[in-house]
Amino acid sequence: MANEQGEAENREIVLRTLDSSATKLRTRLGESLASIQKYDTPLDQVTTSSLDALHAFSMGMASRVKEGDAGVIYYMKRAIELDPNFAAAYEGLGVAYLNSYQPSLGVVALKKAYDLRERVSEREKLGIESIYYDFATGQADEAIKSYQLYHEDFPREAVPCVNLAGIYSRMGQHQLAINELLEALHLGALSPQLYLNLSLTYINLDQLDKAEWALNEAKAHNMEGIDFAGVRYEMAFLRGDHAEMKRQVAAVTGQPVLESWLSALDADSEAYVGRLGDARRLTHRAINSARHNGDEETALSYAAIGALREAEFGNRNLARAQAAAIFTKGHGQDLQVLAALALAQAGENGKALALVRDLKRSSPLDTLVNDYWIPTFQAIIETRRNHPRQAIEVLEPLRRYDFAAPPLPTNVVLYPVYVRGSAYLAAGEPEQAEAEFQKIIDHRGLIGNYMLGALADLGLGRAYAMKAGIPIVPTTMATANIRTLNLPHIQKPSQKRSLPTKSFLPSGKTQT
Repeated sequence: MANEQGEAENREIVLRTLDSSATKLRTRLGESLASIQKYDTPLDQVTTSSLDALHAFSMGMASRVKEGDAGVIYYMKRAIELDPNFAAAYEGLGVAYLNSYQPSLGVVALKKAYDLRERVSEREKLGIESIYYDFATGQADEAIKSYQLYHEDFPREAVPCVNLAGIYSRMGQHQLAINELLEALHLGALSPQLYLNLSLTYINLDQLDKAEWALNEAKAHNMEGIDFAGVRYEMAFLRGDHAEMKRQVAAVTGQPVLESWLSALDADSEAYVGRLGDARRLTHRAINSARHNGDEETALSYAAIGALREAEFGNRNLARAQAAAIFTKGHGQDLQVLAALALAQAGENGKALALVRDLKRSSPLDTLVNDYWIPTFQAIIETRRNHPRQAIEVLEPLRRYDFAAPPLPTNVVLYPVYVRGSAYLAAGEPEQAEAEFQKIIDHRGLIGNYMLGALADLGLGRAYAMKAGIPIVPTTMATANIRTLNLPHIQKPSQKRSLPTKSFLPSGKTQT
């Protein structure tokens, strides 16, 4: 339809020449003068004035498939070294940290991008503001409105669709998430994040065949990166394919971030079938691997999940000791959430409440923190204080978030549902408890290999026993031993082992 070219006298003015040529081309293609004036901020002012920084940024975006987010982090840091005011590079760095389960570093980078947002183009500004509301402040409603405005102004842009789907999934609206991802697919802007998130969301909806289709599409388009191993591991777990689970763990050996993540997932699988000793060993491996990569926050997150596991299985003294060590570290929001959960379930009410107060102060606008996690902590504490009716009342407003998928290192999901079911048992209301535990059992894809899936079966059995008038151990008190759970899609251990029971991959990737 039209073409335009220009010649730069030296590399310092390449971007300025490109910008001028682009404006002339837009005019010849028929764009209105008003539109050109609105969206015509000079490229070398709003993106970067450094061609080398732009090249590093482009290398980072291109490296995502083969090198995963570790490659993105390296190149974005290089771009920022070359241009400390490169807002898009800060945004890309923040997103890569978030996808690598390093949320504190991610939030710092996103805040820096937000501070530089007046120096960027209108399109970049919308993207930066949306992700800032989404992850730095956690304001779900503001982020949704911002992504929707982004998509309205740039209707052929797929990024806001992908990230809007992420919010919907985190809030438990998985079908809305699928709709946004399919819209992004329709726009033709194919990316590893799109296929990865599509497969994860189909898994959340228990649609494994469609999840497999999304993975195969990514492979067909040469977009299946090494970080797809976690999704394939979860698929294999749900199908009872232990050989495939082992293959995926082996595939990421020596890979930064991924090795620790798959070890943590493997630990969850062992705990699910009652092999607690093996779960501890794998959690220790995940912690060491994360620390070897210099990622102390992720290492502590895995330690917090290990402490929570001990509390749920009745080993409360060990859980208290592990959680107390994490409590003194004082890292980011996700770690505070996990530590508070472990402390509350271990009976450390004072320390759990102290963390809750810190979360309220540090995250006053965060939707999931204030509307999801804090009421859950309060309900756990009330149940342990033998106030189950108060716990049930606290949890009632959370029903709209029952199927939320918070962005934590492993599938720590459906907690309000599980706590509500436990509170109903403690209140002597087995039919209501049965309905809550059945919700978890009916959403195997969402719960995945997390231990609440197995404990929900136990809770359901207790509800049946209570209905039949059979005495049971109160679910919030000291515990008894049972044999390893016989689940149809999980192979039993070769030796019988006892599982002490209590009296407890990511929702997807963000795109920039």
